Amino acid sequence: MEGKWLLSRYNARNDALAVNLIAEKELTSGADIKWGYSAGWNRQVGKRIRLGAEAFGEVEGREHWLGPNVVYDHDAHSRIVFSAGAPLTEEADDWAFRAVAEYEW
Repeated sequence: MEGKWLLSRYNARNDALAVNLIAEKELTSGADIKWGYSAGWNRQVGKRIRLGAEAFGEVEGREHWLGPNVVYDHDAHSRIVFSAGAPLTEEADDWAFRAVAEYEW
């Protein structure tokens, strides 16, 4: 199960800046909560496409990644985010890839 605290801001040029705190817990008895983060910036380059950069990783651990992202805004309430991250620490696995589907109500 995953929960997120999302903060985002758009400026006059429609650039987006976002910071997310993520809590993740396995659905097994006694599993600990794993804390993560993501922070990114992107700029609109087409009617529904945004390009930018994103950092993500563990709050308590030593695994961190940085790389590009692509955002597809389907409509005013839903979007899909694709990102790839190069490892920034020795503890991080090789490249990490993420896909996130979001719906706001």
